[in-house]
Amino acid sequence: MASKNTRRPLGFVSHPRVQIKYGLLNALTISLLMTFVYLISFINLRTLLDPAPRDELLYYSIKSSITLMTWTAVLMTAAAFFLTFISTLILVHRFIGPAIPIRRFIDSLIQGERPQPLKLRRYDELGLVAEKLNELAEKLHGSSEPKEGQKD
Repeated sequence: MASKNTRRPLGFVSHPRVQIKYGLLNALTISLLMTFVYLISFINLRTLLDPAPRDELLYYSIKSSITLMTWTAVLMTAAAFFLTFISTLILVHRFIGPAIPIRRFIDSLIQGERPQPLKLRRYDELGLVAEKLNELAEKLHGSSEPKEGQKD
């Protein structure tokens, strides 16, 4: 019996647990690095306020700059987290996605079924592996069927 490779509604989410794990790990790493850089900058700016400058205009100007930089840092970190998470989901899909139909194909071969030919939209090493698996399946199932003129 041939198995069908069904696609999920969200095309880029093929292996959710792995994709989300790597997406969160990557996004948290980038966000923590950005936060660390911002903290160093803020500490350096805070030293300008200790002791308080004699000029009140300078004091409030530095303080408002720190407030503005804080909100900018928070927004930039959130944007970096989101963009890194999404890009990691897509990249992990590019690497993990083709492994799922290959695994299903091999599982059906192991169970003795004749799977449908494996079709990947790739022309790299994984595409070559898919072609070789198709050849293997054809040889396995082609040799198990009696040929014309042969007796069982």
